[in-house]
Amino acid sequence: MSQFIVERALAPAEGEAAQLFIIFITPEQVEPQGYALMTALAQTFATAGIVMIVPKPSTQVDSAMHKVLAKQVLSEQELREFALLLSAECEHLIKHLQERFAVSSEATALVATSQLASAILELTKLPTPVAGRVITFGARYAELPNAKLSLDQTVHFLHAAKDPIVPVTHLSEADTAFAQFEGDATIDVAHLLEDSFHPDLVQKMLERLLTCVPLRIWLDAQGMQAGSADEEGDDSAQSSGPGPDDSLH
Repeated sequence: MSQFIVERALAPAEGEAAQLFIIFITPEQVEPQGYALMTALAQTFATAGIVMIVPKPSTQVDSAMHKVLAKQVLSEQELREFALLLSAECEHLIKHLQERFAVSSEATALVATSQLASAILELTKLPTPVAGRVITFGARYAELPNAKLSLDQTVHFLHAAKDPIVPVTHLSEADTAFAQFEGDATIDVAHLLEDSFHPDLVQKMLERLLTCVPLRIWLDAQGMQAGSADEEGDDSAQSSGPGPDDSLH
């Protein structure tokens, strides 16, 4: 039995969907934050389909989902088990929605919050990503990546420095893992906020989506520049693209 329900789904006002945003949030975040996010995405990406997913209420008071919905902090072991258990269901649901909207993984963006997002972050470890963009608010990996990350995805971490559920210190660990395993990510921290799903961070997410060029495109461009330089015999040519550390902010 699924642990999720579709809270709301929006299709583009005209034509078929060219992009797909799938939002995973808790029921208490639906209004006003979730609806505001959907409105902002619809206004910014007019050709996008947008789906909001929420967990079903848990009747087991000792379950991890009940604790997550009650804003209780899971132990390391609980979070690992929670993320692994839900990630498979999330993957199935994502692929179902991609088929429904006829949108590819490259044109899909996943948005998730807090401890719920740990299940979505598990999917970024897959050899073939299920989405081109993954955006998390106040989230962490239940278990850090330990193998090469695909550059067919870009992960945007947004976090309030005073988040009471997921300490912002986890972002430095994610930063290190992405550098080690050659992933593509951005990190934005709001130093005065406690709520990681704050409108200011939602606005920063929109800026990232509109302006952030995926690292793989920079690398492709560098390769083309290097190839042109070799053909011309110019060994002094250098790329003007970002350096290894410039994909993380």
